[in-house]
Order: sequence, then structure tokens, then C-alpha cells
Amino acid sequence: FSTDTVYVESIGVHAWIDMLRMASCGHFVISNSTYSLWAALLSVSAGSRVSPNYWFANVKTSDLDLLGAEWREVDAF
Repeated sequence: FSTDTVYVESIGVHAWIDMLRMASCGHFVISNSTYSLWAALLSVSAGSRVSPNYWFANVKTSDLDLLGAEWREVDAF
């Protein structure tokens, strides 16, 4: 990653502040978590969005109809 990379971590005050900070990011690499998913969905950024290709052990993320066509799915380790 470049030196321009910023990681958003909880500041522990209110969950809505953490969500607002996450949603203000330009790009998203999310886990199979609804919290990170909502941050990416609420963002107005046109940046890239990446998710794991399996949301659950045997359920492909694309089968859940959660993400738009611009999302890229990757293999989770």
C-alpha cells in the first residue's frame, strides 16, 4: 500500500461516528460483515469496492444480491 492509505479504526465514542468515518472513505475492501457493507453502501465515493466471494461458508455473495455490478469479489483465504 502507498503512504496515502488510511485505516479507519473505532474511536470508541459512538458507533454512528465510526460508521460516518468509514462511509467517508474513497475505497472499500470489506469483510463478510454487515457493518462494513453498510459503510460501503452509504458512501457517495465512486471508488472501488471489494468483497469476499463467499458471504457464508457455502453461500456465494453474488447469490445474495447484496452488491451492485461495480463490486469486485475476491477469494477469501
